[in-house]
Amino acid sequence: MARPLRVLEELLNDVRVGRFRPDETRSGRFRDVVLEGCPMGESFASTPFSLVGEWVEASEPCNKPREVEVTNQNRESAEIIEVDPDSPKREEEDNASSEAPDTSTSSDESAAVLSGARRPLRVPTVPDSLKLAQHTKLRTLHCVEKEHQLILLCGRKAVPERYGVVEEVTAGDVTEPGKTLPFIEKQRRLRAQQTRITGISHKHEQQASHALIDAAFNILETGAVVYLPPSKCASRDAEIQSEAKNKQKQLLTLEQGTIKATASDALVSVDIGTEMKLMYALQRRGLAFDLVNLVSWPVHMEWVNKLFRALMSEAVPGFNSITLQQLLRADQELFLTIAAEFDGEKRSIQQEGDKVSNPPPKKQKQPKPGAQRSPSQCTAIDKDPGRSENFPVYICDITNEEQFLNLRTYLEKERSAILHAHFAPSCGTASRARERPIPGFKTAPKPLRSDAHPDGLPNLTESEHQRVSEANRSYAAMSELIFALVELGVSISIENPRNSLLWKTSFLKHLLGKLPTYHVCTFHHCMHGGKRDKDTAWYSFNPRDPQRDLFASLALKCNKQHQHAPWKPYVDASGKRIFPTADEAAYPHLLCERVAYILRTEAKKAGFIFPTDLHQQLDHTNVSAKRQLFTTQPRGGRLRPLVSEFSGYVTVVTLPDRPEILEQTLRTLPKGARICHRVLQQRGWNRDDMAQKSRTVVVDERCGTDGQCEVVNIGIPREPSEFIQEALNKGHPRDIIANIRDAERDLLLNLVHQPCSVRFQKRAAFMKKWLKRSLELKESEQKLHDSLAPHLVPILMGKRLLLWKEILIDLAYSDVAVIDDVVKGFALTGWAPQTGVFHKHVRKPSLTTQELRKRAAGLNAAVTGSLENSTEGPHDQYAWDETMEEVQKGWLGVSDGSSECVIAKRFPLVQGSKVRLIDDFSICGTNSAYGMTEKLRVQSIDELTAYLAYILDSTEGAACPALVGRTFDLKHAYKQFGVDEWHSKFLNIAVRKPGGSYGLFKVYALPFGASGSVTSFLRVACSIAYIGTYGLDITWTSFFDDFTVLCTQEEADNVGWYVESLFKLLGVEYAATGDKAPPFQSAFKSLGLIIDVSTVNSGTFSIQHTSKRRDELLHSLRSILKAAAAAPKELERLHGRLVWFSSFIFGRLMNGFVRTLSEFSRVRTSRVLVQGSLAEALQGLEIGGAVPTCEGESSFVLDLASIHRWSV
Repeated sequence: MARPLRVLEELLNDVRVGRFRPDETRSGRFRDVVLEGCPMGESFASTPFSLVGEWVEASEPCNKPREVEVTNQNRESAEIIEVDPDSPKREEEDNASSEAPDTSTSSDESAAVLSGARRPLRVPTVPDSLKLAQHTKLRTLHCVEKEHQLILLCGRKAVPERYGVVEEVTAGDVTEPGKTLPFIEKQRRLRAQQTRITGISHKHEQQASHALIDAAFNILETGAVVYLPPSKCASRDAEIQSEAKNKQKQLLTLEQGTIKATASDALVSVDIGTEMKLMYALQRRGLAFDLVNLVSWPVHMEWVNKLFRALMSEAVPGFNSITLQQLLRADQELFLTIAAEFDGEKRSIQQEGDKVSNPPPKKQKQPKPGAQRSPSQCTAIDKDPGRSENFPVYICDITNEEQFLNLRTYLEKERSAILHAHFAPSCGTASRARERPIPGFKTAPKPLRSDAHPDGLPNLTESEHQRVSEANRSYAAMSELIFALVELGVSISIENPRNSLLWKTSFLKHLLGKLPTYHVCTFHHCMHGGKRDKDTAWYSFNPRDPQRDLFASLALKCNKQHQHAPWKPYVDASGKRIFPTADEAAYPHLLCERVAYILRTEAKKAGFIFPTDLHQQLDHTNVSAKRQLFTTQPRGGRLRPLVSEFSGYVTVVTLPDRPEILEQTLRTLPKGARICHRVLQQRGWNRDDMAQKSRTVVVDERCGTDGQCEVVNIGIPREPSEFIQEALNKGHPRDIIANIRDAERDLLLNLVHQPCSVRFQKRAAFMKKWLKRSLELKESEQKLHDSLAPHLVPILMGKRLLLWKEILIDLAYSDVAVIDDVVKGFALTGWAPQTGVFHKHVRKPSLTTQELRKRAAGLNAAVTGSLENSTEGPHDQYAWDETMEEVQKGWLGVSDGSSECVIAKRFPLVQGSKVRLIDDFSICGTNSAYGMTEKLRVQSIDELTAYLAYILDSTEGAACPALVGRTFDLKHAYKQFGVDEWHSKFLNIAVRKPGGSYGLFKVYALPFGASGSVTSFLRVACSIAYIGTYGLDITWTSFFDDFTVLCTQEEADNVGWYVESLFKLLGVEYAATGDKAPPFQSAFKSLGLIIDVSTVNSGTFSIQHTSKRRDELLHSLRSILKAAAAAPKELERLHGRLVWFSSFIFGRLMNGFVRTLSEFSRVRTSRVLVQGSLAEALQGLEIGGAVPTCEGESSFVLDLASIHRWSV
């Protein structure tokens, strides 16, 4: 067999290097190929390949490059044809059928890689009377007479979808093949990377070659998924030492109908024959990917570590150990999988932008920049919130170092969701108007800058110098912020008057000099809806497409066909001098509309989603919509309508400064028609293109097809009958909003259709496996507990943390790091980690940890002072006794307050018949210093309702097994986990002693009242719920420390045993006896509600409140009415309980009463009299049914046969 295998290997190698081409005709099947430094028999795992669209191209593992990208016909990226200048000229096979197969059928045993036939060709030339058309798949060039569109010169008919017209053929100068980072930019990023990534040397074997960095950058820019094998991931040292002169290959690139010649460079090959060399190579690839923001270093290293864990693991009995070849094959398969799922719209590995110096191909579709967040969300940043009009402002003084750093961190956390940043720096000190005298006024503002001294005139007064210095600091901070944004791949723009001295300051010159390129658009405000002919300059830079001016369409100069408001200052009625320049500070509404459409178009190119109805919104965005499951939709635009508003659009093409046609068209359209978006066109318009998008196109006859015009799209509302029909087609909102993940859907289907024995076997195997593993880890667990911080030892006693982590790794949980945080303790200030468990949603802290430490002394004095001056309460003794008991358990420690700390206030809160201790970490600023990267989401009654509704849907027409449920409750949930060592010293709580004074205590366990505690515990609870769902096939929901389980009656005992066994296995304490450990029942209690599933077989289930909760709420309502007065806090508490009680299920009248109660709960007085509208609302809530007095009325039944109702 040796001889045949060697022959086969040689044959496959000839196919790889291009010596043998089985898909060619007989005359071209064998070719002479001279390879330099290409070892025979090199593994295909080290062979580079590119993946784009429907093509996969293998290239030679040698010094001579074969870089070929073939794009899908649906993509608008550049099409590349391979050209070898040294190959003999061959004749084009114009008689090839246009319906020929798109791909060849040759395959390699080691990887299923398709390879299309390739033909070398030189830059073609054609007579002036002809033009070229290229087949989008076969890449063949065909001659076509210029007056023909569909007939080739040979007489064959061309399918328009399969041919693209080549407008120009140029040999030109050979340019660089792909996108590369300039050397200076590489060095800057390398320095930043060395600071950011620690634990490696960043030298010698752990430094990526420049060619490798450029190859990674080219992937990012072109959007083509290209495999970079470890054998091509050389170090910088190897690159410098390499003396091989790679023979360059020329490529013909088809870009926007123009063929251009380009060159390609080869990557240096390196030895990866040992584990260490392979590890270094993969690390270098990870560094290159991270440097260009393609794949972050942690993500790439997670994959590398997974490969080497597999390599080091013991072989399965009867099988050989994993080899390096298999590791390389797995690495290659990962890229194949990514390429298979790559659709040209999203980045496959990491959705982040980056600063570039060379333009990407024109019409290139940009990858999606982040978690599916709508870019219509805007954040205004200003140090003065009073300058905004009904818009929330992120208050930040960028000249303040701490606030600036906090802003930088915020932008870093939001990087994947930021598309564009616009800057409008203050121009008060840089205005040219200061140089002009004002007619009618004796004095005018004194110039503070000049062309000779743009950073400030000499000999300014102290106040003038201070004002100029403040402006200069803001310019410097703005420049630094812009560099940071560009580094994150965010486009930027700066606006100021065209003649402003801002543009001449050293800060702006430095900024503009550092940008690879930038664009300047100038326009008059009067052409964009302004009152005056203000001449504005709009500088911009887009790292996603540096060569394109994003705002070029705004360049409109005044045509002198309208009246302008005067610029002359005037004196108002109060005698104050008013400068019209202040009126022009706010942008005209029309200008805002046009800018918004430009950014909307750019956002779509970058992959952002703009849903038009509720279906699309729930598919592409993260909204908490289940609360509106059975009620009216909320006010505002937070949720899209179930049925889209418009049935179609009318497009109006008009002159930018002549809106008569637009206004006339609007008058003829149905009521409700409105302008949706508008865009300025500098180079005319295309009727056919617009006809495809709109059912009607209205054109102003004064608009030419090649001149400047404005295209306005007007939405036409649906007819009532059409709306109702579309609503019926959409179905009930419950079916859309109660969207359940695929894994949970499978679990629910198995619950009602799968034999219980299958789940019994899976649970038994899971528990047996991990019980055995827990015994093996017993010694390691003890060593881990011995190494814990002293304050964590009693808190984490009995918890099998190593086992817990291994289970999460085995089940591929996204937040395995939660166990690492449990081991070292949780941080309650700073930024919460991004886990992947919750939806991405950044909420910045209002204080940094440093600011909190600076303010601690004053805040602490206020807290301790309030305790010393407070009067004794009825529950002070209980609070003190409970606190001392927590000290005994190791949850708190006695503090003398001598070290640096912040002090929270502990107080007792009466909740019905019990008293709960609350630690107020808001009053001391701790909660203000905690930032969120994700929006926390607990599984409340909504999820359980969605599960039951899905079960009813899936069993419609079939028998549903009897269901039961119960709730498992964790004991002292927060106190089972601790804070980290630094916070155990920094966080203190003050408790009032019975009789006076107070005591101070250090915080060891998670306190109830800190924002960080909520995040930390929810991470733990979600990991437990995940293990139960995916490891034990248990259908349950997790609401903080309450786990509500749903199962069939047949498996109730089995499920109960495994849930308790899971808690015991992990070492989590739970309520095993008493009221919080009820049996499984068909009517069970969860979150204060009674869920009755006894009637699911008939297609219904019910949810109702417990009589205890109903009576408590009714008592609170009547007590306030009887007292005829209440504190706003009482009204707020009543409002919250009412909303929770009725789960937002109110009619219009009840909604009005609840809204009135909410308004009075926010008044700033100590007491509110119950009279007038408030008394009417409370009486209406009591009588009207918000708090039903009989149990039957308090239930809500979900019935599949319910009637669809729609409001038109």
